Amino acid sequence: MTNKPNRLMSALALFIYGSIIHLLLFRLYVRWAYRSSSNRSFVDHPLTNGAITLLGGVFVALLMLRLLRKGRGKTFLVIFKAAALGAVATLLTLQTLLVLTGLWLTLHSMGGPYDDGLTLPGMFFLSMVDIETYGLVVMFQSIPFALGQGVLGGALVVWLRKFFQLSQAC
Repeated sequence: MTNKPNRLMSALALFIYGSIIHLLLFRLYVRWAYRSSSNRSFVDHPLTNGAITLLGGVFVALLMLRLLRKGRGKTFLVIFKAAALGAVATLLTLQTLLVLTGLWLTLHSMGGPYDDGLTLPGMFFLSMVDIETYGLVVMFQSIPFALGQGVLGGALVVWLRKFFQLSQAC
């Protein structure tokens, strides 16, 4: 195999890993954080779950591919760097979801019954203040799990290197 198919296969493997792990971690968080009597319409919505899955896969693939290409060194060091990148990937996924949610809320509240005549930037700011307030709690609670998924991602990077012999080829 040449180098380009190896990178594509590695990117696909990292994307699939990131997608699955972020969806599983999100569903575990929902099960833990939301009581059966609470309103779960947002967290159970297919668009929310799809966004978490897609964004998680994209950010893990982008960050871990860089580690796959440039992260030469001992296995322990690669896994340590991957843990940090896993945390960054999860935080980027959550932050992107929060911004997209704020944008959706802004666009759907403009001209509706709760429209106070604010401009689009003003309404977006108000939406983000509320969303970020509660989103920061989720972000801080997810850090240990994000580090753990990064360690697993680092193990996958080490395995992909050995499987495709990418450490010498890249």
